[in-house]
Amino acid sequence: MKHYLKLSLLATLLCLVPFSVAFADSNPHKHKFGVATNAAMNGQVLPLRLITTGTYSHGLNQFELGLGIHPLIRQELGLISADFNYKVFPNGRSNKFNLYLMGNLTYISTRRETFFPTTFNYLFLHAGYGIELSATGGFYLDTNVSFGGFTYSKISENPASSFLDAQRLFEDFGTSINLQIGAGCRF
Repeated sequence: MKHYLKLSLLATLLCLVPFSVAFADSNPHKHKFGVATNAAMNGQVLPLRLITTGTYSHGLNQFELGLGIHPLIRQELGLISADFNYKVFPNGRSNKFNLYLMGNLTYISTRRETFFPTTFNYLFLHAGYGIELSATGGFYLDTNVSFGGFTYSKISENPASSFLDAQRLFEDFGTSINLQIGAGCRF
């Protein structure tokens, strides 16, 4: 497992090299703030999350930080989530259709209030690509797909032998895919 983690960290650092070059070449005088709403489907945890984000754009780069709202959950399921996205537009954002590369860090906490309460905490790290359709007045639509890894922790009151041991973050790893579609506005 430690070898897998080292390879994942090395791959992530190598993927960030083009981002740092693009950040250095971007126009330092072009700063914009904005808001966006994304619908995300994660292949591992939940069918749908609505994420309201605040955005900061600097030249060819965009940073997004948001909280997830979960409209399609069962009554006994409690959820909290947060997302951080980094997008780089290597060809700029001056066209109607703009391609971008992205990195995504997601935290999801689920609490199942059933007969034996159980809490799962997930941490996802994804990289992917997307396309943005620019409209007038700073409005845009975008969609992206990303692939990456995750780890999770588990705490349960279930006395069954498979649930007795608490699982800690970074003890087990997996892969997942994430799909997002969203709309936003830059001021």
